[in-house]
Amino acid sequence: MAIAVLLYSLSQAFRTARKLFWHLEPSKSEKEKAEKELTMGHYYYHCERNPEGFARLKVENFEREARERIVKEAEALRNKAAE
Repeated sequence: MAIAVLLYSLSQAFRTARKLFWHLEPSKSEKEKAEKELTMGHYYYHCERNPEGFARLKVENFEREARERIVKEAEALRNKAAE
């Protein structure tokens, strides 16, 4: 067990050294994570600048989701009644 932990820590140290000294390209998941964080920061910045617009957008989203949920429930009831 100790050997497995040692090998894992050495692999992580080697990976970190490659990033530092040989400018290793970030993995696909790291790129996606960085892109998501950038987008979230962008949204947060604009929501802080316009709280009234953000509140309006939240209400619109809740109303749209409620309408979609009602339509799905009505279709389910129609399908159940038709059976």
